[in-house]
Amino acid sequence: MTTPAAWARLPVELKQRSQWALAGASKAPLTVDANGKLYLTSVNRPSEWLTWEQALYYAELYRELVTTHVDKKGRTITQTGLNIGFVLNESDEFTIIDLDIKDAVSHPDEPALWTTPDQWDFYWNIVQHFDSYTERSRSGKGLHIISRGKIGPGFRRDGIEIYSQDRFMICTGDIAHDRPVQDRQAMLNNMVSQMRPMPTKFALEEIEAEEDDWSLLTRAINASNSEKFSQLLSGQWVAMGFPSQSEADLALMSMLCFYSKSNSQCRRVFRDSALGQREKARKNDVYLDRTLEMIRERQYREAKADISAIVASAELVFQASRSRAVTSLQAPVPEQAIVPAAPAPASAVAASMAPVSAAVAQASEAGVPWPPGMAGVLARFMYEQAPRPVKEVAIVSTLGLLAGIAGKAWYIPGSGLNLYIILVARSAVGKEAMHSGISAVVKACMKDNLTFTRFVDFNEYASGPALIKACVVNQSFVNVSGEWGRRLQRLAQEDGRDGPLQTLRTQMTNLYQKSGPAAIVGGIGYSSTDNNVASVAGVSYSMIGETTPQTFFKALTDSMMEDGFLSRFLVFDYTGERPDENEYRIDAPDPALVRSLNAMAKQAEENINRDEAMPVGRTAEAATMMKAFGLECDTKIRATQDESRRQMWNRAHLKTLRIAALLAVFDNWLHPVVTDLHYAWAELVVRRDIELMRRRLDSGDVGSDDNSRERKLVSILKDYLGSPIPSSYNISDQMRQNGIVPRNYLQTRAYRSPSFNTHKLGQNRALDETLNALISSGYLIDVQKDKVIDAYNFHGKAYRVVKLPEYEN
Repeated sequence: MTTPAAWARLPVELKQRSQWALAGASKAPLTVDANGKLYLTSVNRPSEWLTWEQALYYAELYRELVTTHVDKKGRTITQTGLNIGFVLNESDEFTIIDLDIKDAVSHPDEPALWTTPDQWDFYWNIVQHFDSYTERSRSGKGLHIISRGKIGPGFRRDGIEIYSQDRFMICTGDIAHDRPVQDRQAMLNNMVSQMRPMPTKFALEEIEAEEDDWSLLTRAINASNSEKFSQLLSGQWVAMGFPSQSEADLALMSMLCFYSKSNSQCRRVFRDSALGQREKARKNDVYLDRTLEMIRERQYREAKADISAIVASAELVFQASRSRAVTSLQAPVPEQAIVPAAPAPASAVAASMAPVSAAVAQASEAGVPWPPGMAGVLARFMYEQAPRPVKEVAIVSTLGLLAGIAGKAWYIPGSGLNLYIILVARSAVGKEAMHSGISAVVKACMKDNLTFTRFVDFNEYASGPALIKACVVNQSFVNVSGEWGRRLQRLAQEDGRDGPLQTLRTQMTNLYQKSGPAAIVGGIGYSSTDNNVASVAGVSYSMIGETTPQTFFKALTDSMMEDGFLSRFLVFDYTGERPDENEYRIDAPDPALVRSLNAMAKQAEENINRDEAMPVGRTAEAATMMKAFGLECDTKIRATQDESRRQMWNRAHLKTLRIAALLAVFDNWLHPVVTDLHYAWAELVVRRDIELMRRRLDSGDVGSDDNSRERKLVSILKDYLGSPIPSSYNISDQMRQNGIVPRNYLQTRAYRSPSFNTHKLGQNRALDETLNALISSGYLIDVQKDKVIDAYNFHGKAYRVVKLPEYEN
């Protein structure tokens, strides 16, 4: 349902007229009687229509009303609340153009109806060409253009409807192109003429000449192609190389039609030429009309298709008109710092509304939802270009690329927008698409912007000084790394054996906080002054990497958790199977997406070159969500003394703000404002990261010390007691129900864990030490061997579970 806040954005010209009605699930117009009871009305009964104020009042009154409707295919549609809509009548001055867009989301079982990319580009060109108020339809897929002008009875053709009377249009206020309602009568006339059914024979329309014949000839003889015109006029077609006079006749008539819309004038001037002296050109109009029909039909087709220059010009004007003054994200803030979301640049709107493919629609059903807005468009491309598509890989690639571009050029209070992201997934599931997707985007964007490559880096840095040198040269980029788990293992070593990687850990820890406009990245001094590196302000270093679960969680140590190094990372996990090969892989992003990426990148370059950064604003709804999540993070930190768990929440609010701000920047790089949709998705992602780490901490999968082994063994015991175990273990379920666990079961399960199989004295010693610790704490007791033999016919060592420890969450 559309909100009253959205309805408030509807054009004031419509609100001033008493031509409103309500609508439920069936979309049919509803009105109310004297007692406020709803009943069906008609587009032909103006006495029953409502004022704008009445429509709003009754929409609020019936906001909990549930209506149902069975469509033509027998599907039941249920709706809570009512929509409002405008009744078009011959007495008003408005015309609606309805562009119907269908895709795998709106019509999943009807691929034949899906709007193609070419059709979508044509529809968006119409929006740009008319440059009048345009909103999304109730489904969020269609587009409604409202302009002034009358066309009489409506027309429908190729997914386009145009009407100015006897129709009811549900209004949403969900603006797709934020422009006033414009007078477009001439353009409407032209559009209607094009939409009329085409006759099998193109009909010539007789129009009066706008100038006399002498003036026409004077213009043609003075034009740049005057030599060709003069030769044809004098009949020199043989010398010009025409195979026959008919081809020459067509060429001359085409030139005359270019200068005049009057067919009678073209016939007259042609007959005055040397080519027009043949009998078939003079005895009647049959031959010349056949030639004119060919030319006029070609002109009609060209005029219909060639509007790209108008669209490009409209987009530039639109972007230039946007104010670049935005307010801070900081909470709490003065009331004036809370601003409404500004309309996005036209290219961003076009890309974000493009039809969704079947593969993307199917991927939406599980895991992390697609990001909202333009980030979702980019992520869907990353998915569709992948040899084996995985949604989490596509989202990580998208966030990394956006952080590389926007990390320094835009900011939230005290921080830039850089991110550290690690994708954790099993091997051979398609993680290489992280590289291929970003590479495909870079390649496409470089065609119009050679400097786009500055924001992406594929190098491996072996030390802190090497990374700092790279940051001094390039102040905003994302480092796309390979297998990061093994590097994390080296970063975790604290015995001094891997000094260069330890300096890398130190610099990465520092750089995470150095992306804000006021931050300074310190220089590096060497004994040889020629090698010194100067300090630089506001460096935004982002990184994305991938690894396997076993390698990643094995590498984590208590010190990494406690010193905040790991809390700087956003972790995505993919637990699914190896995807099927992508049979419909696409190689390059949609042109609208490329235009948007390049426009944002050029704005970023401009900001960086001026040594300026643009603040990101937020709406009132987003501000409320930010404050609530920030307070929750504070509460979680204060509630525990476990440093690992404190660090999970320590930077959660900051990561959420950075992600939400990146989404806002890509939606509108000229006036970025975080909305509730941006923040809700960012918060969801961060919460999933925290929950992943909590589960791994509880299960003992993080780290390799005594505490990790104890947690792992307790997790195994909980699994054992919680449900029947596979028959392959050959353990009596009665034994399990009585809380008796065989050592060989614990041994089999524990030895798979890195915390046990990396113990310096071996797996058996690690298990013995952990069991003894649990026995000493009173959680387990040894069971006498003869008792388990007699009761369960089991001949190995076993333990009885007395109770299990509860760890802090």
